[in-house]
Amino acid sequence: MRTFEYRLYPTRAQRQQLMASQTESRAVYNEMLAALKAQYCADGTFPSKYDLTGRFKGHGSEQVPATTVQTLADRLSKALKRYLQRKDLGLPRSFPRFQTPNRWHSIQLRQYAVGRDVWLDKDGTHLHVPAQVGRLLKIKMHRRLDGTPMTAHLVLRADGHWYALIVCQTPPQDAFGEAHPAQSAWAARSVLVTAASRRAIAARKPNARWPRSTSKLSGSAATSTSRRPNSTQSATAASAWKT
Repeated sequence: MRTFEYRLYPTRAQRQQLMASQTESRAVYNEMLAALKAQYCADGTFPSKYDLTGRFKGHGSEQVPATTVQTLADRLSKALKRYLQRKDLGLPRSFPRFQTPNRWHSIQLRQYAVGRDVWLDKDGTHLHVPAQVGRLLKIKMHRRLDGTPMTAHLVLRADGHWYALIVCQTPPQDAFGEAHPAQSAWAARSVLVTAASRRAIAARKPNARWPRSTSKLSGSAATSTSRRPNSTQSATAASAWKT
């Protein structure tokens, strides 16, 4: 999986919609957590992801997309699952907490596909989103997507700007950054081309200019050996001749 981040340029009305959806989604999450704790105190069990989704279906529908409510239930269920796993292993753990405004900065859109929750238009200048969060957001694509887009997050950064984080599924890679050959035909062709290129480089003849550079070095070395001796060497030779 790879995540690509792009800057969004919402209008003033769209920015208000995004802020309202972010605030309401946090409220729905906290209500889910309160219901989870209440059920555990009542009968010692936890509601499943599907129980939470059914119980909170339609909550905040004016500001929060329906699929976002599903992702909130999934997020809480995963947090609870991690807590229980670490508890069984005796590792340090923390029970899911109620979220405060300074800890809640994103809106997840579940499915990336044309006609679904989120998708890019053909020219790549606008991002289609549910009507609760602006319907059509201007986006700056500074680089192309790599892989198959799966989901997206609308994130408010500390600089006050909104960004779209698009999560793409990419072929698994080995330690050298190359795709595994068994994943797809495209990956297999890439590996074959890379192997062929390496064999071609290994079989390539030495550079024709190398002997010429060697001869130059030999000539310079020969020239250095036939240089005129310095004054110290001349004085030593003269004293030896007198004796």
